[in-house]
Amino acid sequence: MTVFAAVVLGALKLWLVAPFTLQAVGHANHDDELFVRLAEFIRAGQWLGPYDQFTLAKGPMYSIGLALTGGLGWPLLTAQHVFYLLACFVMVWALRPLVTGSVWRVVLLVALMFNPATLDQEIHSRVLRQNILPALCFLLLAWLIAWHARRDQPLARLWPWSAVAAVALPAFWLTREEGVWFLPALAAPGAFVAWRIMRSAAPRRGLRLAIFLLPLAGAIVGILIVATLNQHHYGVRTTCEFKEPHFKDAFGALLRLKSDSDIPYTPVTREMRARLYELSPSFARLEPYFEGPAGTAWAHVCSFVTGRPAEEREIVIGWTMWALRRAVVEYGPVTSGAEAAEYYRQIAEEINAAADAGLIAAGPRRSGFLPPLGPQHLPPWLDSFADAARFLVTFDTLGVVPTYSVGSEEELRRFAALTQETLSPTRADAPPPTTRPFGLRGQIAAHIIKAYAFVGPWFSSAAVLAWLIALFRSGWRRHLSFETCLATGLLGSIAAMLAIVALINVTSFPSLNSGYFTACYNVLILFVFVAAAALRGTFTTRRSV
Repeated sequence: MTVFAAVVLGALKLWLVAPFTLQAVGHANHDDELFVRLAEFIRAGQWLGPYDQFTLAKGPMYSIGLALTGGLGWPLLTAQHVFYLLACFVMVWALRPLVTGSVWRVVLLVALMFNPATLDQEIHSRVLRQNILPALCFLLLAWLIAWHARRDQPLARLWPWSAVAAVALPAFWLTREEGVWFLPALAAPGAFVAWRIMRSAAPRRGLRLAIFLLPLAGAIVGILIVATLNQHHYGVRTTCEFKEPHFKDAFGALLRLKSDSDIPYTPVTREMRARLYELSPSFARLEPYFEGPAGTAWAHVCSFVTGRPAEEREIVIGWTMWALRRAVVEYGPVTSGAEAAEYYRQIAEEINAAADAGLIAAGPRRSGFLPPLGPQHLPPWLDSFADAARFLVTFDTLGVVPTYSVGSEEELRRFAALTQETLSPTRADAPPPTTRPFGLRGQIAAHIIKAYAFVGPWFSSAAVLAWLIALFRSGWRRHLSFETCLATGLLGSIAAMLAIVALINVTSFPSLNSGYFTACYNVLILFVFVAAAALRGTFTTRRSV
């Protein structure tokens, strides 16, 4: 019944989203246009193309997938929907030995397959990497669940789950840079399953554990392949320059400087830059960029946050990192990843030396992109955490209203050619103010989103309460079930994402938007079901472990 239901529900979901169009954003050279451009280079056999400030700015996995679907002639949105639907089926199939009632499996399929985030036109209709993360998350969770539920079965039935995860894990890690948020969902049940494998009476326990951990080897191999390709083409052994030590050191050197600025999100002010030009010869070479038309343009983008006119050239920290990368490429000037890394090293050394000598007020040395935190950040962080939680459980801002495509004729042509999709109209072609362009199916999708938004807070609150009771009863009975462990990991990942978004919102730029939570909505939906199962398990005599 599960297979039949999956086929019917999958066909219904594809029918529902069939009229949806792709929003091309041709000027988004940090996002949509970047992924399209990198995919074009990959298809041409040039890896990620010539080096500039964008080449190694983001993980390459989504562009690799985009090149694959484009090369096969598959419509991008359809391919993403099919990928997600297959992952939902794999997830429910993994749960089959634990959820013996077919009705409950079908209910879970419906809840997962019609996840409102996959109907949203603000994010899911664009060429954005987070749109493949929900499916990757489910494939990884299915690996853990399947091994727990089948751990005593022959290895022939177990290794395919590890094989799929051995591809999904490096793909997940090479898609976005903040993948650390998902570690609790993997670590808690993963450790549980590994422990049970070693305690089981099944033969060849060492081999079973090795096959179970195969995805970790897959992740290492995938990361090494990408890092080696980048070393060969650009001279820097990294998967993404935002993880490259010298770039992190250079930005950390900027953030260690003490500022009395009252400009929101702007610890590195124009006044501070002027002081650094005197102290760091390498940073001084970037002055024409920051204090010229480019700096004014960045400040104009930031003015809605800073409240300052563009002419003051105050750039918030979330955009300063991108401005710095552009400045180094143009005024460094650098032409490879190796030259860029060396330039960032010089900036870090010069600024840190000046700070250590007391030539400019500064705190301890640091590396990375997180500004120094103090007690004053705790109250706004807690407020932002609560706001982010409300945003998540209410499915806020998700909608089916189509959005405009923007860009030149050439940019729109490239988007259409690579994605094989019908583009949403430009503002000049036709205004799309309502769901009417999608007809009845658009209205149905809008009602689905409203339904999830209505029940979301109630179901989420009930799930947290169920988890707390299950955890308490597990401690009382001295018996931790897999369901309780999995629910704990899922909730931990949800909390980690909320914490990260809240921290960004407090320190770097306003960040409460559905794009950050795309892979978290499906984790939340799954948590509701798993928490209910965990609670039920504590009141039954059947033991799940």
